[in-house]
Amino acid sequence: MAGALAAQGSFALPVLVPLLIAAATLLRRRVADGHRLRLIKREYLTRTEGFFERHGRKTVVLARFVPVVRSVAPFVAALGHMPFASFLAYNAIGGAAWVAALLGAGYAFGKLPWLGGHLTLVMLGIVALSLVPGLIAWVRKRGNGDSRATTIEDKA
Repeated sequence: MAGALAAQGSFALPVLVPLLIAAATLLRRRVADGHRLRLIKREYLTRTEGFFERHGRKTVVLARFVPVVRSVAPFVAALGHMPFASFLAYNAIGGAAWVAALLGAGYAFGKLPWLGGHLTLVMLGIVALSLVPGLIAWVRKRGNGDSRATTIEDKA
């Protein structure tokens, strides 16, 4: 959306790009102490450490483009004891690539003549589409709950 608004002159790209990259990559350093995390088995931490030794850098970069993984990758990197400096560098690379790709796509989309008069409609469509997965999960959960209740009542 920011890219589309920039294409229409609402935002200046030279200001928007560094701000979004900073927002995408800033984080507070947290130390994960495996001995204090009682809910996580030591075996899982060992596996995670091995995974990040082999694939950590590309995982941090590529995680930006996968919705659920994007939120979990920093925690997994911390649990896997990925060196903070390495995480920070690859997180910045991934954040910059993510911002560039999405901002560029939004900017190109924002240059379409039709969009000028329909930006609010497009924004509402994006919001509606983002709610669909949650709605589907809610319907499935309700469906599963109802079918179990019906089965129990039928047996009684």
